[in-house]
Amino acid sequence: MSFRDLLEIMGRRWFILLIHLLLGAAAGFLLAYFSPPQFEAQTQMTIEARTQTSPGFIADGPLREIINQRSSLDIQTETQTLNSQVLYYDTLSRLGRPFPAGIKDFEDNFPQIRAEQIATSQAVLITVTGSNREFVQEMAETLPLVYKDTLDRRDRETLQAALSRLEENIKTQDTRVKELTVKIAKIRRDNQIVNANEEASLRAAQEQSIENSLAEAEAAAAGAREARRLAQDQLKA
Repeated sequence: MSFRDLLEIMGRRWFILLIHLLLGAAAGFLLAYFSPPQFEAQTQMTIEARTQTSPGFIADGPLREIINQRSSLDIQTETQTLNSQVLYYDTLSRLGRPFPAGIKDFEDNFPQIRAEQIATSQAVLITVTGSNREFVQEMAETLPLVYKDTLDRRDRETLQAALSRLEENIKTQDTRVKELTVKIAKIRRDNQIVNANEEASLRAAQEQSIENSLAEAEAAAAGAREARRLAQDQLKA
């Protein structure tokens, strides 16, 4: 069969083609007319977290949670948090809206949320879709705020835990300093050091290692106090 033969058949059956075309257009119109409208709102936010191309800086020791308490955050994990049911329900609570009664109610009457990392950056795009325009807009505006509050609460808990450990460390180092100071004084008293030559000889044999330990303890205590100050400043902020 040639293309001309096909055109001849279509020419003879034009009324069948027209009927199908009209039926398809009518069905499409009715479907669009009776289907609830769908609205979409988007919010873009930046999260201070490690990415695939930027691992970030992670300090050691007690300063790890203080210098950058979000250094352990991973952008992909945080994106999953934005998509989580927990954050969704927290947002509903913030808005004062009821929770869905079931899967069907959720699919029909509640906005759907999708959070995606933009390329390999720290930017995340949040897309909210649903049939209620006001509800969609509220969710797009409120979800990032609820996430920020969650992140701030997590930061405060991390800093409070770091402060507790630092307080214990300071107490330990202060106790160590006192014990070593007393020990040095006892060595000098017991050996009745009266001149510089005797003191130098004794220090070479006994006292030097204790004084080294004392210096280490004092430095550790000073470092812990500075870390505590930084933590307290960040906690106030």
